[in-house]
Amino acid sequence: MAASLAQAARRVEKGGADFVALCTNTMQRMTAAITQAVSMPLLHIADATAEELKERGIRNVDLLATRSMMEQDFCKGRLAREHGIAGREPTEGDLF
Repeated sequence: MAASLAQAARRVEKGGADFVALCTNTMQRMTAAITQAVSMPLLHIADATAEELKERGIRNVDLLATRSMMEQDFCKGRLAREHGIAGREPTEGDLF
């Protein structure tokens, strides 16, 4: 999947795109393969989310996503490492 996304990014870059946006949460884990394949920037969902949160003065946020996204570190970890935003996963007690 990473190779396919990287190839698609190369095609859109060749077509004149200024940046690439990956419009799927779970595939954000493939961003390293994409950024290595092209010279244009990639809009990462965690970065865009962080910018909005910081603009609103929010430093702690509850995260809702697919199990895959919640179990891996590519979004929550990036929010913390790159932006100083703590993301909390809901517990069973939080859900109805």
